[in-house]
Amino acid sequence: MSEKSSRKGANLRPPTSEEARARGRAGGLASARKRQALKSFKDALKDGLTPAEQDVMLKALKRNASRGNLPSLEFLLKMIGEHPDQLGDGVDHSIHITIDGADDYAD
Repeated sequence: MSEKSSRKGANLRPPTSEEARARGRAGGLASARKRQALKSFKDALKDGLTPAEQDVMLKALKRNASRGNLPSLEFLLKMIGEHPDQLGDGVDHSIHITIDGADDYAD
């Protein structure tokens, strides 16, 4: 059996509990480093902006959202805690689109 064929199924074997624990720990540590780096970045950005600059950016964000820029709208909704993902009201806020007459074009 060649070396390549013996490695073929290696990724299909479930990890041992020690391997799973090590991977989980590594993922947790990486997640913590990422969160800390993001917090540091946000703090540095916030400290480096004057209130006038923050006001200009907020107005531009609102203007973009009002013109239909969905990422701007999503960002604003998340910042004020009104994003559908954050509401936690048990209601499905997804959008369902139905196209009437679509079957007319099916083969």
